[in-house]
Amino acid sequence: MRFSSSLLTVAGLASASNLKAESAEPRGDVYPGYFENPEHRLADYSQDYKYVLPSADFNKQVYDFNDNVAIFDQSTYEARIRVEAEMMIALEALKESIKIVGTDFENLRSINVSHRGEIIDNLHESEAQLTAARESYSSTASRLDSLLGECHMLEKDIQQSRRALILYCQQFAFDQAMVEPCKPLLHGRQTLLRYKFGFQ
Repeated sequence: MRFSSSLLTVAGLASASNLKAESAEPRGDVYPGYFENPEHRLADYSQDYKYVLPSADFNKQVYDFNDNVAIFDQSTYEARIRVEAEMMIALEALKESIKIVGTDFENLRSINVSHRGEIIDNLHESEAQLTAARESYSSTASRLDSLLGECHMLEKDIQQSRRALILYCQQFAFDQAMVEPCKPLLHGRQTLLRYKFGFQ
């Protein structure tokens, strides 16, 4: 069990080191020209570090500190102060930008909430109007169906009356007084109405 755990640990460290090595390689294909810096020098780990790093014993560092030895010369100190000042300015500008982004985010969130409420209200209103339109359509369809039936019955009555008049005119065709009134009826002129919809 311990051997398998150790083997998994070694494999994980090896894969992590490979990923670190791959991520450290320049990726000019992804960011063309981004890594092309002529002043950049890769770190050389073949030689020992020439500077003496402080130890982890803070009290010993304080005790061994020499007040008479300058840590930085004037030019190095001015350069460091300038870099630190620029970093503080950049951090302050970044903080202000983050505040602006936060304010914009809150404004967008409030607008989104407002629009969401308006959309819900419009949706409810549209549903109410759709329900009313459906009810109106159903009522109108029922009314039209009823009127269509009445028109159909009236059309039948008119046709029966017309046929009765034609028969009457044919029976009394010998009477001169009936010739002129029966002429349009017998010839079919001005007696057939052009309906927009056929009721037959």
